[in-house]
Amino acid sequence: MLFYYHNEITFNCQYYRTENITNHPNPHCHTRVTSLRTARDFSCPHCHSRMYSYGAFSVLIKDFPDLPKQKKYIEFSGHRFRCTSCGETITEDIPCQCPFTRVTWDMALWIIHLLKCHTSISAISAMLSVHWSTIQKIQKHIMDKALAAFETCLKKSNYRPRYLAVDEFAIHKGHRYATCVMDLERDSSCGPAWAAPWQILSTSLRALTFRFFPG
Repeated sequence: MLFYYHNEITFNCQYYRTENITNHPNPHCHTRVTSLRTARDFSCPHCHSRMYSYGAFSVLIKDFPDLPKQKKYIEFSGHRFRCTSCGETITEDIPCQCPFTRVTWDMALWIIHLLKCHTSISAISAMLSVHWSTIQKIQKHIMDKALAAFETCLKKSNYRPRYLAVDEFAIHKGHRYATCVMDLERDSSCGPAWAAPWQILSTSLRALTFRFFPG
């Protein structure tokens, strides 16, 4: 609703001002979000003293496109603050940005849903005009969260594996090897590692013994 070239639309929402722009150097950017927060809204995270604004920043964030294979960006303008006592500096957070990426949460959620539907990274990259490394970071993030939740569940249930299997495979044309220790009852991986089998098997078994049989 902000992307009409013949209208100048501006509105304030909480601490931010959003406006439609038509003269941005990037032809795919038509929205600017400007922070209205001041130094009075922040305190030093270390000594809790007052802070003052000493600079500003502007960054382009990729948003979910209106049509496939198109690009759409949002420009966010914020501030940098410095402590009056210890000199510590902080940069204002971008609320609509997915951490560790340069995409919005809307784009990140679409990528997550497409990954859950078993869509390949190359297909998502072509559809949404997002670099494959960004999709890979998001995929790794959701996999790490799922594995951490699974491990917590196993620890709470006091689970003990009984049948283990070891598999190995070559990567990078045989110049590197990966060894995976699997739990046959749950059909899940217990201890992957990047090394030759004879180097990692004893280490993996010791780690599994400490992990599932502490003390």
